[in-house]
Amino acid sequence: MRTNFFQAIQRLHGVGSWIINISFSVENELLVSVLLKNSRSESIGSILPPMLYSGTAKEIDEGFFESLSAPAPY
Repeated sequence: MRTNFFQAIQRLHGVGSWIINISFSVENELLVSVLLKNSRSESIGSILPPMLYSGTAKEIDEGFFESLSAPAPY
């Protein structure tokens, strides 16, 4: 299986550490949380909570990178 996951992450230009957590439920769904930590966020505290995605693997695949690259709503 070939994927371009890391190439897509690199295109986001997020300098820092990406923390990605994937939890599996008994209903065959996933809960994915994504947080970007960098020196700026650590010095002022975490302003934005982690981004959360839930659904089947296919549902998350369909919009994961598009939503990561979209501006965060306030």
